[in-house]
Amino acid sequence: MDEIYCALPQRQPNDNAKICPLIDAMDPAQPIVEATNGNNAADKNWKLLYWANDAPIATTGSYDCLNDVSDKVLDMVSAKIYPIPAVKTLTIESEEQIELLQLFDATGRMVISKTRLSGKTSLDVTHLKNGLYILKLCTRQGTKEYKVMKNEWIAS
Repeated sequence: MDEIYCALPQRQPNDNAKICPLIDAMDPAQPIVEATNGNNAADKNWKLLYWANDAPIATTGSYDCLNDVSDKVLDMVSAKIYPIPAVKTLTIESEEQIELLQLFDATGRMVISKTRLSGKTSLDVTHLKNGLYILKLCTRQGTKEYKVMKNEWIAS
């Protein structure tokens, strides 16, 4: 979750941007989200809220985006992922065959898994809830994770 907060784009204070990783206080993922550092989202003008009632979520973590080096690791997997945020489909373009594609929601639950895909493929994301996801691509060259967002309320 902390890496997702760090990947959020900067918003303006009046954008009323929000991220809702939990349905309500009884959500089973509550302890996971509480252990994150919601200030990383707030620093980019995102509100961390419960989906059911827009109440703020308190967090206790100390993860610091400035010390995150995971995106700086050199690897051989290269892909274009668009559009971000996705509304109905997410397109993935890779120079080589994708051996394994997995999409995980903010709680770490796998929501899509596909194998042996061509260099260009599209995923139907209409059934997914709005939010942030981790896209994991595995090719013969290695594995790389991408942060993606689904938001069906984007103005056309």
